[in-house]
This record gives sequence, C-alpha cells and structure tokens, in this order.
Amino acid sequence: MIRSFLKRLPVPAGCVALGLMGLGTLLGNGSRVFLLLFGIPSVLIQLSVLMKLCLPGELKKLAGDPVSLSTLSGTCMAMMLTAAPMRSALHLRAAVVLWAAGLVLHLAVLLAFGAKLFRERPGINAVRGSWLLVYVGIAAASISAPVFSAELIGRILLIPAALGAVIILPLVYRAEHAALVPEKQRPLFCITAAPVSIWLVGYLSSVPQPSGSLVMFLSIASQLLIIPALLRFFRTYRDPFSPSFAAFTFPFVISATALKRSAAFLSLTGRLRVLIMLEIFSALVFCTFTVWKYWRSLFPAEKAAA
Repeated sequence: MIRSFLKRLPVPAGCVALGLMGLGTLLGNGSRVFLLLFGIPSVLIQLSVLMKLCLPGELKKLAGDPVSLSTLSGTCMAMMLTAAPMRSALHLRAAVVLWAAGLVLHLAVLLAFGAKLFRERPGINAVRGSWLLVYVGIAAASISAPVFSAELIGRILLIPAALGAVIILPLVYRAEHAALVPEKQRPLFCITAAPVSIWLVGYLSSVPQPSGSLVMFLSIASQLLIIPALLRFFRTYRDPFSPSFAAFTFPFVISATALKRSAAFLSLTGRLRVLIMLEIFSALVFCTFTVWKYWRSLFPAEKAAA
C-alpha cells in the first residue's frame, strides 16, 4: 500500500511541502500552533518524496525528467526551512543535521541538473520556471542560516542565487513567449514570483546591516513579479490537474513573507497592513486549493469508496 502510494506521488509534491512550511512559518510568528498545523503535513510530504527516491528505478527516472529533477529542489528547500523552527521553537539540536542534509542534497541536485544541461545543451524551448528552484532556491539556506549561527554561509550562498535569478528569470520569460509550453507545465511559470522574494528574505536574514535602498528596490520588484504569476494562476487553475500545480504554493507564500519582512525593516507595516494581510490570505487560499487538488489526485473518491 505504501509502495503504491509512493509510486503515485509526484516529485513536485515537495514544492507543496515547501509552501506549507513557509506558510506555517509566516503565520506562526513564534506560535507552535500554526507551525504544527502546516509543518506536520509538510514533513510527511518531505519524507514521502525522499522515500520515493529510494524505490528501485526512481533515481534513473528522475534523472531523465528535467522538470521533476528541478522540482526536487523544492524538497531540499523545505528541509532547510523546516530545520529552523525545529531548532528555534522546538529546541531540537539535531535540526542542524536536517538543515545540512537539505543544503547538501540541494547542491547535489544543482550539480546533477547542471551536468544534464551541459551534456544535452537544450534550447530556449526547454527552459521552465522550475529551473529557478535549482539555482535561486539555494537561498533558502540563507533564510534559515541565522538559527544555526551560519550567517556567513547564508551570505555566500546569496551570490550564486543572485546570479541564477539574473540569468534564468529572463530566460523563463523569453521561453514563455518563444515556445508553446505543454499544458501540464504551464503552472510552472508561477515560480517566477519567487526568486526575488526568496533572495530578499535571505538577504534580510543573513546580512547584519541590509541596505534600505536595496530592500526597497527588491520589495517593489518582488511585488511586480506577482502580477504575471497571478494572471497565470487564474488562467490555469481550472486546467486538468497536473503535478505542476505545486507552483501555486510557495511563490505566493514567499512573496507575502518578503513583503511582511521588508515592510517591518522599512517601518512601513502600518501603511502596508492591508496589502500584507491580502497576500497572506491569498497564499493560504492557494495552498489550500493545491493540497485539495493533490489529495483528489492521490486518493480518488472511487478508490476510497472501494
């Protein structure tokens, strides 16, 4: 039964786990209730994805699917974000092992994905939003690094993450206009809302004296990037379910987190309170919608009835 479930579970589900953990952290604000409410399902999904990779032939299949391989980064990011509240709220010292494991696994995915691109040298038609998870998602370590007194590592990782965003984000937009993206992969474009926001949150977390001008610029950029992602959501959420629906979760969660964190840093929380609450509520709705879609796909009603 478990083996059958793991075979049905798509690797992009790790991005749903990432969204849930980010949402728990965003809503938690020190409270264990929301952390547990969203964190426990997130951890279960992370474990399931990692167990799936242990099944015979799954790693080979993963290596041959660039979209699934790139979305595995979502599980790595979720591991690093999960480690932070495990240490700060639950006071588990072993959380540093989870953080390090997530970072090492993410680096392994980055190297494997980079080697695949170098060998195959795909054209612009192959570029997808999930590529951003591989090269910019490493900044998730920068967000959680301070909990483990690893701010230096966090600052170092911001450099390749920034380069990844500058190089890949324009390619994703170019690919959207130059290529006919398969219907099942269209939701992946929503990930374009995430790179600037995750870099900004990592910057605010790991840099001791952030630049106010840079924070303001990145905050505006991150909010502007939400607009095309929202348009894509409303154009695709009625499409037949596909694993790429996972892209409806974390990009909107991290955008709301970036707005909340930057507003607090710039002392603009009062003026932006309505917008902050709207984005948090939207992220909650999008995550709930996606979890429901995944649940219906993994546990069809007719099978449950049988």
